[in-house]
Amino acid sequence: MFGRLGKFGIGIIIFIAIYLVYDDIRTARENNKNINNEIYIAFRKIEQYCMAYNEMDIPKKCELVLQLYERCSDVRQECSAEDYYDALQRFGFDLPTYYRSEYNKKYPIWKFWKK
Repeated sequence: MFGRLGKFGIGIIIFIAIYLVYDDIRTARENNKNINNEIYIAFRKIEQYCMAYNEMDIPKKCELVLQLYERCSDVRQECSAEDYYDALQRFGFDLPTYYRSEYNKKYPIWKFWKK
């Protein structure tokens, strides 16, 4: 049906798809290794700070943090540390840098516009 050229083309497309998946996984692993561990400590401090309030006098940003915490604690929800970090920053909390100071986030090859 495809002939030699068609089979060769399909082989090239499959090779490119496999390479892009490999590059995406490799990049994610490299980025994850360079996450600043202090952010997790900051997450816990913010959560403990917000949980210390009683329901009557809880600040709005703490209410949002606790809603986010509950949503991210649900294993059926996909909530990355980067999403959680971005949300806490939007709520106005001071956080350490997401990546170690000497590291710049890398992107997979197929996200060439973000480089």
